[in-house]
Amino acid sequence: KRDGLLKGRACANGKKQRRFIGKDEIPSSPTVSLEAQLLTWAIDAYEERDVAVVDVPRAYLHAEMPCWYGKRVLLKLKGEFVDIMCEVNPEYKKHIVYKGKTKTQYLKVLRAIYGCLESALLWYNLYSSTLEKLGFKLNPYDRCVANKMINGKQCTVAFYVDDNKISHVDPNVVTEVINEISKHFGELKVTRGKAHDFLGMNIKMLDNKCFSISMKEQIVQAIKWLGEEINSSATSPAIKGLFEVDDTSEQLDNVRSEIFHSVVAKLLYICKRARPDIEVPVAFLCTRVSKSTEEDWKKL
Repeated sequence: KRDGLLKGRACANGKKQRRFIGKDEIPSSPTVSLEAQLLTWAIDAYEERDVAVVDVPRAYLHAEMPCWYGKRVLLKLKGEFVDIMCEVNPEYKKHIVYKGKTKTQYLKVLRAIYGCLESALLWYNLYSSTLEKLGFKLNPYDRCVANKMINGKQCTVAFYVDDNKISHVDPNVVTEVINEISKHFGELKVTRGKAHDFLGMNIKMLDNKCFSISMKEQIVQAIKWLGEEINSSATSPAIKGLFEVDDTSEQLDNVRSEIFHSVVAKLLYICKRARPDIEVPVAFLCTRVSKSTEEDWKKL
């Protein structure tokens, strides 16, 4: 993670489900749009709302996995994963079978575990319906923004999977909403105050009804990935001749090509949120990720 911590999670292999579930049967799960994120932050700043950023731990596991065509989704475990599951519940030992010399176990999936095709949508349906039961109405232009009038003022919840931003002019109302959500999903990770880290953006609420966005950590990481020594400054993010392509320039090797692609993708994420000044060169470099050359590397 960006703070240096290592995070591990066992995931199902959702590709196995594609043989049984058509694409039309599993619509993708919505997430709060970038435009809605920025607009709600602007409203929070202008109305001087109290803001809380809230994370729901183990979000997917709160949603139940439905039956498909009357049958449960099955999970196949092999080797040491069977031993781990039997440590969790010794009753499972009687369900061990052997495929050759390999310990194997088949389990019915009762919860929306990470990796399954439908898990994100199952969580969205559960969480959005929970907000609606609490009196919130989903915004018809962005189904991941929910609003409710409380004490004559608007309370807003914007959510991206399990990451939430909750705001209201009265801090006590924000606390009450957090408590109501925690009744359904257990103890939440909450940050309060004027500074927040939300979806990779460092947000600061300023005293002049404005807010600022910085992504210095992401930029430093992009520079480290590039691996080039940066020892000079530039008057513009784009060099002269940005759109000119030299067909004779040497192609990058596979390693540097992958680095080029990764850094450009990260800069694309950054430029849409905190650094619009680099948007033009980044947009051009996006067209070069499949055929990057030494000339493109210099432009990057």
